[in-house]
Amino acid sequence: MNKSGKEIKPKNLAMVLGAVILITGMAILILAFIPKSTVVEISAITDRASFTILPPQLLDIGTSLLDNSLKVKSLQWKGVDKMEATTLEESTLKIIKFQPDTEDKICLESNEPFRVSIDLYEKAHILIQPFDRDKLKITLKQENSENAGWESTVEYNNLEMKLKGIKNPADIESHLTRHDILKFTSGHPLVIKGGQRETELGLHLFSPERQFSGILEVIDSRSGQIVETKDLPVAISESYVVLLKDRVVVLKKGSNQETSVNLFRPDINIQQPEFYRLSGSQEESFLIGGQVRFPAKERENVELERDFLLEVPDPAQLKLKSFQLIDGHLKIVLWGKPSSVLLGPTPDLMAELLPSYFVWLYTHKLSTFVFSTIGGVVTTCIGGLTLFGMRKS
Repeated sequence: MNKSGKEIKPKNLAMVLGAVILITGMAILILAFIPKSTVVEISAITDRASFTILPPQLLDIGTSLLDNSLKVKSLQWKGVDKMEATTLEESTLKIIKFQPDTEDKICLESNEPFRVSIDLYEKAHILIQPFDRDKLKITLKQENSENAGWESTVEYNNLEMKLKGIKNPADIESHLTRHDILKFTSGHPLVIKGGQRETELGLHLFSPERQFSGILEVIDSRSGQIVETKDLPVAISESYVVLLKDRVVVLKKGSNQETSVNLFRPDINIQQPEFYRLSGSQEESFLIGGQVRFPAKERENVELERDFLLEVPDPAQLKLKSFQLIDGHLKIVLWGKPSSVLLGPTPDLMAELLPSYFVWLYTHKLSTFVFSTIGGVVTTCIGGLTLFGMRKS
């Protein structure tokens, strides 16, 4: 019996308790299925990479794309809007300018490594495809094609330019060593501009030589135990055994080290990385391997399986931590706080990798979560008792 003298009916009490359990269960269920945006690090090894680079905050400075350490053997441009080259003629610097047509190709080659830089001034979509261990193609396409939104500078010592199919203006004719070759030895940078049309850039890189290693083991012939082990920087194709008194010296092949080249500068802001594409009715995945890591430890790291589909569907801003060419494959490392990361063998079987609100609260706000739950249950009980007249308002 309550304070008003009314008898508490078991039916009403059961309804209150049922409502409390139902509301609490629904709240926990909702929290368990809604993903919570959190910090993730995506490290993916792919055969192809595609993403959108956001415009710089200061348009007059631009976003520098290629890494400073990148050394190039040759490059080919297609879809350039304008080129400026400075030559030295009779102790006088002369600037040559020309505008190639859409299908014209400009090839730059040198016996010495030279440096290429690309600065983006507009939002642009980037597609990178590697060929072999030291070749790749980069496609640039601006979101706004009204302006020339990128500028490339080529720094060199000796350079040879091949003009394929270009209608040469009069000021180029006098500098041609052949009908289509122009040589530069003054060292003044070439400036290439574009953005009003889709541009292709082919790069042939100076990649570091593959490092081979050998292993030297000294074994005690009496006990059979390894006395000494050393790594040797030599290429060994097969094992060798040498007997020295009470010692056995074994020289065997070690593991080959990967060759890696940094392609893009770190800390570039990007959106919507693509790790697969639709090819007719089939999905073509570019994934070879990798990992999704959760620095805040909401869940265990997730390994990326080959040919699986990985998607970051929302336009959240991500940070490009590193972008490398490793033995003919691309390794891209992204850092950010997306609202969704999906992974699966097919589009219908893709699962959310981000933790739920329930897991996130349990990991980071356990005490707050517990007290909030208890407070909600108590409040619901009091409201139910008041509603059924079992407690004075």
